[in-house]
Amino acid sequence: MASSGLAYPDRFYAAAAYAGFGAGGATSSAAISRFQNDVALLLYGLHQQATVGPCNVPKPRAWNPVEQSKWTSWHGLGSMPSAEAIAPFVKILEEEDPGWYSRVPEFNPEPVVDIQMHHGATVLQNKMYIFGGNHNGRYLSDLQALDLKSLTWSKVDAKLQAESADSTKTTQIAPCAGHSLISWGNKFLSIAGHTKDPSEGITVKEFDPHTCTWSIVKTYGKPPVSRGGQTVTLVGTTLVLFGGEDAKRCLLNDLHILDLETMTWDDVDAIGTPPSPRSDHAAACHADRYLLIFGGGSHATCFNDLHVLDLQTMEWSRPKQQGLTPSPRAGHAGATVGENWYIVGGGNNKSGVSETLVLNMSTLTWSVVSTVEGRVPLASEGMTLVHSNYSGYDYLISFGGYNGRYSNEVYTLKLSLKSDSQSTVKEETVSDTTSRVIEPEAEISQDGKIREIAMDSADSDLNNRNDEASEQLIADLKAQKEELEATLSREQLQTVQLKEDIAQAETRNAELTKELQAVRGQLASEQSRCFKLEVDVAELRQKLQSMDALEKEVELLRRQKAASEQAALDAKQRQSSGGMWGLVLGPFVFLGGREAPGRPGVRGGHQVRAERGDAGLPRGDRRPGPPGDGDVVQEPAYPRPVRVHRRGGGRRQGQERERRRRQQGAGRRRRRWRVLQAGLQHRLQGGDAAVALLAQVRRQAVPRRRLRSVRYSDEPEPLSDYYVAVVSDDEVVLLLGNLKKEAFRRTGSRPSLRDAVLVCKKEHVFSKKRFLTKARFDDRGKLHDISIECSSSNLSGAGVGVDVDMVIKIDGSVNVLVRHLQWKFRGNECISLDHLKVQVYWDAHDWLFGTEMRNALFIFKPEPLPSTAAADLHTDEYSDFCLFLYAWKLE
Repeated sequence: MASSGLAYPDRFYAAAAYAGFGAGGATSSAAISRFQNDVALLLYGLHQQATVGPCNVPKPRAWNPVEQSKWTSWHGLGSMPSAEAIAPFVKILEEEDPGWYSRVPEFNPEPVVDIQMHHGATVLQNKMYIFGGNHNGRYLSDLQALDLKSLTWSKVDAKLQAESADSTKTTQIAPCAGHSLISWGNKFLSIAGHTKDPSEGITVKEFDPHTCTWSIVKTYGKPPVSRGGQTVTLVGTTLVLFGGEDAKRCLLNDLHILDLETMTWDDVDAIGTPPSPRSDHAAACHADRYLLIFGGGSHATCFNDLHVLDLQTMEWSRPKQQGLTPSPRAGHAGATVGENWYIVGGGNNKSGVSETLVLNMSTLTWSVVSTVEGRVPLASEGMTLVHSNYSGYDYLISFGGYNGRYSNEVYTLKLSLKSDSQSTVKEETVSDTTSRVIEPEAEISQDGKIREIAMDSADSDLNNRNDEASEQLIADLKAQKEELEATLSREQLQTVQLKEDIAQAETRNAELTKELQAVRGQLASEQSRCFKLEVDVAELRQKLQSMDALEKEVELLRRQKAASEQAALDAKQRQSSGGMWGLVLGPFVFLGGREAPGRPGVRGGHQVRAERGDAGLPRGDRRPGPPGDGDVVQEPAYPRPVRVHRRGGGRRQGQERERRRRQQGAGRRRRRWRVLQAGLQHRLQGGDAAVALLAQVRRQAVPRRRLRSVRYSDEPEPLSDYYVAVVSDDEVVLLLGNLKKEAFRRTGSRPSLRDAVLVCKKEHVFSKKRFLTKARFDDRGKLHDISIECSSSNLSGAGVGVDVDMVIKIDGSVNVLVRHLQWKFRGNECISLDHLKVQVYWDAHDWLFGTEMRNALFIFKPEPLPSTAAADLHTDEYSDFCLFLYAWKLE
């Protein structure tokens, strides 16, 4: 037997070349003629089994006996794995020609793949493609292919097709690392990745194995920012991209979806708490609905958390996991086989992770598949893991990585047919520079027979060793069978006990459920009562706050009443002492001019006008009042009586007496004007007139302002060209509108020293599903947009088995989210808005359980500012505004 330094599979390729078997299964008749017919046919069958696989071609026709004999030799090997056919081929050749290796020509093995990490890998048409990667800080652009049947590497000479459709020029593709390869149809896609000259957005490239050309795929929508270290998961006909690190080394946790049918990007805004920004994590899809994110790292630490995104509701969650707790890692690789998600490799900034984990995605249970020792490529960062099925068996194939040194070795893990079986694993070298195989020692097939998995490539007798191994395995399996039967009996007893416990627990659960329903009913009634009490308390607080103003008004009215009584008494005394002029002219009321006899309130040549709240009512609906209530009276001026001075009186003395007389007359006119004002105020405060909007005395008649000139927008309040003034004690205490100068000019009153403050606003909004309004919670704050929206427009019967959600948004941001409104139809929350904290109360009971036209009540009440916040805002007050919003539901 010749000695050789070549290891498998290079030794097999050298033997096949010496025997006359060329590439593609071509057979040289000159070389094969040195063997006997039966040996040549056996070598042919083993070579075909090792390079092509089990025979699936139809049987040749009977008139070609040579081809029929070849087919019989190949077909007789059955479903023997390709790896098991390599060693018998070399052994038979050495028995027939022991010195074959010394006469073999210089053998050139398949190309060696460059050592790399952070590359991309995918399986397409029984080949594993490796593209790009990173080696010593250098980005790679080569494309390698590993034939999974013959375990041979080949380099693909790929070119980049020009972007223009009519151009036939090809160029080299740019090197990249940290990208993702996804198989789609008979092609595969390369998404994102770090490059030497990064672009602004993510680039999608497509490779066609038939033409060996790359092409840039044109996408629509706004592409995500360029990045690397992300995960791209195929879900149906879409790709879900999450996380990564951009060109400025900024970690990301955004979510984007690419529709492969329309090649359109969509930016997704999911609810819930998303994973923290990270890169070099792993992602998988379960049941075409749930996206799982595991591990990854930031610039300072590694993670071991598991996040789940429901792709139908777009909501993040952190589910409860079972089994062992995985260690933190980043740069690991993952692949799914059925409901199992296998995680291999990774690192934690100190060393590589040695265990291979599997997560059952249905039960979220972690378990360890295998553990390696030492610094081996399986405990590396930046490796890739793909899944392949061959001859009915599932294989996991890993490649590359870095754990102190770069690796280009291939490891495979053959999965057992029974997913819950636990078996030890061992490592068998297939090639020192190309691949390694990790498989279970033995497994039980469905027909109950024991099949040997491991293959001995030593020079001893293969059949004898297989028999000894089979006998040893049979003995071990019998012992394990007895042990499993004893364990099964114990488990059955425990199962019976657990069933009894479950029955008791179900009974107890039913009782607790009834108690819970009763407590929920009591809680709902108490919440309703508390909410009503809170509303009453809020109204009482507003009434108490207005008490001070009412007390001041009462005090003012008392003073006015006392002044009017005193003025009436003085007038009566003056009338009684009027002498001859009193008898001739009768009673006068002086308002800054001469009055007509018997017509108090009307001065000669002057007009008196008074307006109040019922000025807009018909004349028949107005209350009777003193002269001047809404009327204009014009009378001719009467001559002033002429006072005759005595002769002999000095002129200077007469002028002095005239000046004193005028001053006394002006004082009397002012006092009588206050009496008239008090009477007018008393008349305006009774009946249906709530407040005097305008009271003034003009020398000429002033027409009323018509409202048809007021301008309105889409809001219920007027926009411009109007004013509303409330006058008290010759002060404009309330002024609304933009015509402020005209208001002061027409009222003839001075501005108040303190501004009016809006303390309450009630508004009724009618809609089917969405209720909109605007409010300003602070005098110095901005006008906020308030939106209240329900998940269902028809709430009839929604309290029975139907989930209804309610969202309250302020300025487009979700501030209050109420799940299951039928259970939380009353409640309150405190939200932060600018520099205020606002209490939001809601009562949607009538929405859900009302019979007629239904409305819900929403109250927005700002809270007092802390002392520090008030000092920052240079104010010692806070907004006392309260918004009552009645939302009427339209069916």
